Parts: sequence; C-alpha cells; structure tokens
Amino acid sequence: YALIVGAVIVAALVLRIWDPSPVARLRAVVFDTYQQISPRQFDPGLPLRVVDIDEESLKRVGQWPWPRTVLAELVKKLSDNGAAAVGFDMVFPEPDRMSPANALRFWPRSDALAGLRDEVEKLPSNDQVFAEAIGQGAVVLGFIATPQGGSLPQAKAGFAHGGDDPRLFAPSYPGAAASLPELQDKAAGAGSLNWLPEHDQIIRRVPMVVQVGDKLYPSFAADMLRLAQGASTYMVKSSGASSEKAFGEKTGIAKVRIGDYEVPTEADGEMWIRFTKQAKERYLPAWKVLNGDIGKEEIEGRLAIIGTSAAGLLDLRATPLEASVPGVELHAQAVEQILEGSYLQRPDFATPAELLHI
Repeated sequence: YALIVGAVIVAALVLRIWDPSPVARLRAVVFDTYQQISPRQFDPGLPLRVVDIDEESLKRVGQWPWPRTVLAELVKKLSDNGAAAVGFDMVFPEPDRMSPANALRFWPRSDALAGLRDEVEKLPSNDQVFAEAIGQGAVVLGFIATPQGGSLPQAKAGFAHGGDDPRLFAPSYPGAAASLPELQDKAAGAGSLNWLPEHDQIIRRVPMVVQVGDKLYPSFAADMLRLAQGASTYMVKSSGASSEKAFGEKTGIAKVRIGDYEVPTEADGEMWIRFTKQAKERYLPAWKVLNGDIGKEEIEGRLAIIGTSAAGLLDLRATPLEASVPGVELHAQAVEQILEGSYLQRPDFATPAELLHI
C-alpha cells in the first residue's frame, strides 16, 4: 500500500513539474469556470467608452472603410468634447484610396474635366486631413507586431526598468504592421494590439509590453492609460529588482508601472483579464457621435477607444464568458481592470506550494 501511495505521489509530482499540454489545458478550463462563477461586474462609472462602428453606423455613414475625413471628424468630435485620450483599435498602413487625387485615376480624360481636375489635385489628401485631426488631440494609434518582419513603429514613450532587462522575457517580434508615417508623426501614443493565442483561441491574457526589433513597446491599453495621465515613461520591474525575490534566477517580469497604476503581470509581461459580461452601457454608436447626438457629459474626461462590433468586419474574439465579442472589448476590459485595480494574480510561490502540498 505504501509503495502504491508513494508511486502515485511521485507520479503527481513528475506530472506537475513536466506540465504537459493536457494538464495546462485542464488548468485553463478550471480558470474559465472560476470566471463564469464570479465574473467582474461592469461599472458604468468608469471613465472609458467604446466608440462603436456598428451595423447601424455602417448603414448611416456608408460601407467600410470610411474615408479618413470621416475618421478625422470623429476624432475632432471626441477631442472637442473633452476626451482624455482617443485610441484606434485598427491600423492604417496604406494611403486612403478615396483621397481626391486617387479618385482622379478613375476619371475619363477630357478637355471638359481638365480645369476641374486641376482644382481637385490641389485639395489635401484624406490622410493629411486625418493627420491634422490626430495632431490636435491625444490620440493613440494601434500597431500589430508580426513574426514576418516589417518596419518598426514610432515609439512615443520611454521605458525604465529595475532588475533584469525585460527584453529577455517580453514577447518578441522582428517587425510590425503600423500606420502611415504621416499619421504616426502626429499621434501622441502607439500601442500593440497583439494578444498571444492559446490552444483553443480563447483570450485570457493580454501582454502589457512587447519587443519589436530591439525596442520595448507598450500594449494599446497601457498607452491609452499613459496618455490619459500625461505620463511619459513606463517602469518595468523584473526579477532582481528591489523587493522582487528571484533567488538569483532570471524569473521574468513582475510589474509594469503606468503613471499612477502598477500592474502585476506574468513572467512574460502578460496580464490576466478578469472579464465582465458584455454591457451596452460600454458602447457609444459612432454615428451618434458624428451627428452630435451624444453630449459632452458622455465623453468629457473619458478614454474613447474606436473599434467595431459589425459582424461583417470580422473583428470578433472568444473569452471565457462569451463565444464571440468585438475585439475592441478586450482592450476596453483591460483598461477597466487596471482602473479598478482588480487583478487576477498567481504569486511566484504558488507552484512550489502546490508541489509541497502534493
């Protein structure tokens, strides 16, 4: 009997230390069950709203993509109404094909249109109009770090660190897909829209920092918070930093400080998200903002993330609570969680404690 019990204990220890994929997947199921039993409750008083390019907005304004003059007007409406920061959960890597000069390519060549063609060529491009609106507000542009390489996004904030270099642990990519340089030049912030997929494509975590090339960049959610606070630098605490016990080992990132907020993370800099169920109060229809139907009291002092819930635009993700939610909601919920200071944490000693318990 003692040999059998001993063998079972040893097998359990080996299985936990080895941590094969089935065990990790079982933990994910347990995590999802805890979320479903006790989800975070949505607080409508939090200073964040999603400006939603929904189906009704597409019906009223037109099919996507909208001319960037429309997006410029959207930014201007939000900025004029006192938004603390405006962010785009999208990337603009190519010139707007609806700019006046681009439209001329489809005009017939004729003497009758020659004078009009000359006047149209003098008009600013839609991207110039959009860039000007971005430059007049506190705007964060998203980028997508990619394993295929590409250019480096413009960095808008500095990084300081205590302990080991966080670039040893953060998700690393050779390049990124970013917006046009003329748009990046005017933006006050830049943040990664990436998430790291798990085996079942359910999103449970979001990275607070990523490495692109040899530089660190913040997540989109983090840079929205930084810009809203007027901060300029992130502080990353890793193993070996003051008050972070690592016993001489390079165990990873422990916290990321964003202005007044200190965010606990996993070793790779990811933050676990404690989700809420979808809430209509989180969303402001983009068409209503453009029409002026939404007053200053709904926008002033809030972080406004522009994204889409329209099913045809295919920006849909799965969470532990919902089979399909707009991708923009992931960034919104990450910001809300940091504002509330409501974190899901697994302390460094959890795994050793589990092994001792076995």
